[in-house]
Amino acid sequence: MLWTRGEASLKTFLEQLNQFRVVQFTWSISDTIVTFLDVDITLENNTLTTSVQIKPTNHMQYLHYLSSHPYHTQKAVPFSFALRGQRLNSSTSATETYNQRLQEALVNRGYSLNLVTKQIRRTGTHTLPAPTSNTDPNPPSLITQFRPKLTKIK
Repeated sequence: MLWTRGEASLKTFLEQLNQFRVVQFTWSISDTIVTFLDVDITLENNTLTTSVQIKPTNHMQYLHYLSSHPYHTQKAVPFSFALRGQRLNSSTSATETYNQRLQEALVNRGYSLNLVTKQIRRTGTHTLPAPTSNTDPNPPSLITQFRPKLTKIK
């Protein structure tokens, strides 16, 4: 979140959050980096950069290669994680660092280096499909529950 009322009032607010016994919150305060979902967004030289955020508790224990899954599933694991890295990292160096870490983790989980390397390379040729325009002369209608007190829309 963005806080505009000063660091002292922010810390007071955060400490008051933890007075609830049901949930305990953790936080970090930074002027240059924020984590949103699984992406670190960093401000460097007035430019926003993004990278995959890997929590310290993530031990990268992906699906083991010797598990009883079909080959296409085992092949999809390195590809899908590498594609995630390609899409979320805004710089080539961040993508390369992520891919190196991914490669080491998957080899430790029984994947062959050749398979992992091939799937990571495959993401370089994978692009998002171009958006399609809606040229349907009869676009879908909004359907909602009947409310008799509503006036008719003409």
